[in-house]
Amino acid sequence: MTPWIAATIAAYALLCAVSPFGKCRRCKGKGHRKTVVRKRPRPCRRCKTTGLRRRYGRSLYVWTKKTYRPLLDEKRRARAGSAA
Repeated sequence: MTPWIAATIAAYALLCAVSPFGKCRRCKGKGHRKTVVRKRPRPCRRCKTTGLRRRYGRSLYVWTKKTYRPLLDEKRRARAGSAA
């Protein structure tokens, strides 16, 4: 892996740790959108009027944590049981 790619991945991981949410792309972070016909603001259904979305890196981190955490806990419990 080249140093530039490693630096980019590390910078994105840091960004996801510091700021796990970004602006909603559909409403541009406002929480509402204007309709096509009457130009009235309506709540954004994608972000549920928060104006925020979860970053892909944060989603990957949460998925990994949910998937592999039970496996690690089982190994720790087995190791602690055999040591006692």
